[in-house]
Amino acid sequence: MNTFPWHKKITLKMLRYFMVVAQELHFGNAAKKLNISQPPLSVQIKELEYLLNAPLFIRTSRKVALTDTGELLKIECAKLFDILDRSLNKVSQHTRNNKSILKIGVVSSSLWEGLLNIINNLKEKNSNLHIEFIEMGPNQQKDSLLKGEIDMGVCRQPDTFNCHPLSSSLIFKEAMVVAVPSTHEFNKRKQISLTELSKECYSVLSRENSQTTNILVNECELAGFHPNIVHEVKEPQAMLAFVAAQQAIAFVPEYYADIKWRDIKFIKLKEYISADLYLLYDQKNQISSVTEFIEAADKYRAEMSCQ
Repeated sequence: MNTFPWHKKITLKMLRYFMVVAQELHFGNAAKKLNISQPPLSVQIKELEYLLNAPLFIRTSRKVALTDTGELLKIECAKLFDILDRSLNKVSQHTRNNKSILKIGVVSSSLWEGLLNIINNLKEKNSNLHIEFIEMGPNQQKDSLLKGEIDMGVCRQPDTFNCHPLSSSLIFKEAMVVAVPSTHEFNKRKQISLTELSKECYSVLSRENSQTTNILVNECELAGFHPNIVHEVKEPQAMLAFVAAQQAIAFVPEYYADIKWRDIKFIKLKEYISADLYLLYDQKNQISSVTEFIEAADKYRAEMSCQ
């Protein structure tokens, strides 16, 4: 007689294999996703079915489908892996806190002078602090924060709207400027209004990755026109490439004007459109390094306002 409970023989490996098959509903595709051959995958699934004493999949020559038991197991496994991931991330976060490791998710456009000045000031105060930058969009930052995979995120103000249960804190203020080709008729202007840009073609950031474009569209509509968007891209560099190629103009944070871009001119807007940089964090899992960063950002803003 087996003195061990049956569930002790069910491994996480079996359940992870099951979840991939349940998601793919195709053993061949699941095997490719798991980077294994199909036979050992089938063996693991059959062993799991044996231990549960229930079929998990309906297999035919045309398709694979979940049984009622399989559907239930898929739901329960999703809960299990979510709890497991959160628990392991909490342990990892505890380790990072003890070792003074700060994992920051950033939008690529934020890694410039202002943010780096704050980071350098923070490292001067804490020489043991090790910072890891991970480039990711605002939506991915929010998801990673809730899972405990990163300690803080850095994004533009529009992406902090409706971010509950996360919290946000201003890092520093910044305005949008307009980038035009160096051959553009407005290239000698130092300032321009939105209404003067109503007939232009625009290159913008993807709305799937950021809410900034929606804010810019709204500002244009308030000025009396809907912008003619001809390029929607993932990265600011791609957006400016279209400007340099004389295919569009673009709104960008003002710090871009401090960088030498070939064939591009930057003009200030009469209207103030925020490009403020914000910190995203989870108060429930806030580590000491995040608190130190907020304090360093407050100090940097105060110093800049005195200049």
